[in-house]
Amino acid sequence: MRSLKILPKVTKRDSISVNLFLNEINKIRMINQQEEEILAREIKKGNKKAVHKLISANYRFVVSVAKQYQNNGLELADLINEGCSGLIKAAERYDVTRGFKFISYAVWWIRSNILNAIGRDRRIIRTPFNRQSIRSKIDKFKSDYFVKNGSEPTLEETSDGIEIDIEKLISSIVSTEMTKSFSDPSYVFLDNESGLFFEKFPLDVIASDVFMTDKEVDRQSLAIDVRRVIKTLLDKEKTVINLLFGLDYENIFDEKKAKHYRLLYPEGLTQEEIGLFLDVTTSYVNIIKNKALERMRKGVRAEVLLKYLRVN
Repeated sequence: MRSLKILPKVTKRDSISVNLFLNEINKIRMINQQEEEILAREIKKGNKKAVHKLISANYRFVVSVAKQYQNNGLELADLINEGCSGLIKAAERYDVTRGFKFISYAVWWIRSNILNAIGRDRRIIRTPFNRQSIRSKIDKFKSDYFVKNGSEPTLEETSDGIEIDIEKLISSIVSTEMTKSFSDPSYVFLDNESGLFFEKFPLDVIASDVFMTDKEVDRQSLAIDVRRVIKTLLDKEKTVINLLFGLDYENIFDEKKAKHYRLLYPEGLTQEEIGLFLDVTTSYVNIIKNKALERMRKGVRAEVLLKYLRVN
């Protein structure tokens, strides 16, 4: 199966090849859970076409994950390639009879491949031998645990499993900048311009029984990029952009109200509605919006953001 050539559009390191790949995968139809199960059973029979169809339907998810790991030394094209390699491994190993969705299983392989690639790249800077040894024990324990249980261990389980203090375990993970998910796969450890931090991974498909539509996947990709740039904005600018594009309602409202707004305004509010909410004029909202977008134009990955937001 590994001889399958599926990534012709992301083998070059230039942005044009990435854009071609993104345009190509947007044409691929998403599959439902029933189709996924049929493909999984066909794969077990050695059907290579089924492998290709299953992984193709999940390329968008790989891109969304890969974007989380930009600014770690590897180009986006390399991150996507590594993620797709992990996706292939997942497709080959997935057992539909275990009861969990393919993407819930595949995310571990996708992220593992990406993180290993980042680690190889970073180990040009020598890591102390004792930390390498602890890291190896962590990786082996997590791999064995996942094979047995179909999920990743918690920090406490890993600490007990390799018999080291949890503080030392966390220190080792942080020092090598190789944190993978433990109990909650929706949290990732990232490194960006402002340093190391935990950030919520905005892909509810991991725990959801509902497959994302093309439009929803696009919005998830947008949210990943915007969340990084939006941190450079002033508070009022953040509020306007979040409301205008239906992004982080959770950072504006309490949980109950955020769900309400997410349901009623999935695409965001109009400038008039934002004005009423903030008790300001529509023209003032427009001024704040323009200032925010101008600031974002100067930020990281501005071209990508402006393409998503359709702002010239």
